[in-house]
Amino acid sequence: MSANVAILKTTLSITKNKNTNILVLMKLTISQSIFLSLLFFCILFSCKKMEVEKKAIPQVHWMSPLKAMEFSKGENIEVEALFKFTSNIHSITVSLTSPESNLNLELHTVQVNNRATTVQFVFIIDSNISEKQLQLNAKIISDAGTNNFKRTLNISKDSIANSIELVKILKNEYGKFVIQKLTTNLSPASSPRTFDYEFQSCVSINKNLYISTKQTGGLIKVNSNLEPAILLQNTFRTYPFIRAMAVYESGTYATTSTPSNQLIGYNNLDREIVRSELQMDISEEILPIGDIIYSIERPTNGGSFIIANYNQRTGGYISSQNVTRLTAEAHLFDFGNKKQVYFLHNVARNVQIERFSQNENNISIIDIMEGICLNQKPLKVSDSEVVIPMRNQLYLFTKDHIRNEIFTSNEVIIAVRLNTAKNRLALLTSASIVILDYPSFREISKTNNIMNVVDIQFID
Repeated sequence: MSANVAILKTTLSITKNKNTNILVLMKLTISQSIFLSLLFFCILFSCKKMEVEKKAIPQVHWMSPLKAMEFSKGENIEVEALFKFTSNIHSITVSLTSPESNLNLELHTVQVNNRATTVQFVFIIDSNISEKQLQLNAKIISDAGTNNFKRTLNISKDSIANSIELVKILKNEYGKFVIQKLTTNLSPASSPRTFDYEFQSCVSINKNLYISTKQTGGLIKVNSNLEPAILLQNTFRTYPFIRAMAVYESGTYATTSTPSNQLIGYNNLDREIVRSELQMDISEEILPIGDIIYSIERPTNGGSFIIANYNQRTGGYISSQNVTRLTAEAHLFDFGNKKQVYFLHNVARNVQIERFSQNENNISIIDIMEGICLNQKPLKVSDSEVVIPMRNQLYLFTKDHIRNEIFTSNEVIIAVRLNTAKNRLALLTSASIVILDYPSFREISKTNNIMNVVDIQFID
C-alpha cells in the first residue's frame, strides 16, 4: 500500500507543474550524456591499453651465459634466463644459431601460459663445429605475437676433451643395419655406414662396439671409425649364435649356443683369452666379477635354470646353484663382491630382485618392485649403486638394498646407457633419444628422429 502511495505522489507532482516535468527530463538527459561520455572514455582507454600492449614486447634477462663470453668446443654451457611480460607468454623455444651459417638447432622448448618464467638447461658445444660465433635465439610466443632475443657466444679455437659421442643403430631393409655417429647435440657427426648383417645386440667398451648378428656374421667388432672386424664367425649360419655378451675392464665376453655351447673372452687387442664349455645348452646372461664369470644357464628343453661360475683366466668350471624361482630371462648385476651376484627378472608384472651368495650357498629374494624391467643389465654406477631401468622409471638400488625412484618418463623407455666417466645418461624411448646429465637429470639434448632406431651406445 505504501508503495502505491509513493507512486501516486510522484505522479501528482509531475502533472501539477509543467516546469517540474521539464526539470525531470533535463536530469534524465544530463545523466544519459554523462553515462555515454564515461562509456566512450572507457572504450577509448581500453583500446589505447590494447594498442600499448600490442606495441610492448616481453623482457628477457640473461643470467647465463654472460654477454660475449668465449667458450671452447666440447664445453658445457649453462643457460639461465628470466622472461617477463605484461600479459601471457605462451611458449619459449631456445635454439642454437650462427650468423656464419644456416645452423639452427633447437635446444629447449617450454610451454608457459604465464606472465613470467625462468628457463634453465645445459647443452654442450659440439666439438666438430667450424663456426667462430654462435647465438642463442630465444623465440617467445605471447599475446603480443612472436619475438626473438639473441645472446652471442664466441667460440675459441681450443677444444676440451669432454665431448660426448653417441651412436644410434638402425635396422635397415634386406637384413642389414646402419650405424650413425651423433654429436653431443644429437645431430649427425658423419655419414652413416651400412653393414651387411642383421643386427641382434650390442655392447661397448674402449671406444669400440661389439655387435652380435643373426645368421651371417657372428661377433663383430666396430671401432670408432666404424670399421668392422669379425672376431667370431658364424660359419654354420645358426640362429641364435651369440646368446649373451658382457664387458669387464678391458675384456669382452660372449656365449654361443649352436653348434657348440661355449663361453669365450677377448682382451683389448681382440685376442682370445679364455674358452670354456658351458654346463648347460644355453647361457642367457653372463657377468664377470673379479676373476669369476657368472652365467645363467638352462637346457634347450626348457628345464630349470642354474647359476654357474667359471674362472675368468682359465675358463674352468667352479660350481653352480639351481635357481628354482626363475622361469624367464634374468639380468645380472653386482656390487663388486665376487662372492655375491644379484639378478632381477619379471614375475607377473612385478620385478623380483634376488641374490646368490656363495658363502651362504643359497639364493634369497631381496626386493619386489611393481612394474616391468627392460631387457638389459642394470647400469653400474659404482660398487655401491646401480640404476635399474624400467619401462617408465629409473630406480637407484644400493648395496644396502635401499631403492629410490630417480627418474620418470612419459614415454616408454626402450634402452638406457650410462657414461660414468662423463656423468651422462642416454635414453632411447618410444618417441625420442635424450642425453641427460647424471645424477641431476638435466636435459642436455633431445631428438625425435628415431625411425628404425633399435639401439644407442656411447663410444667415447
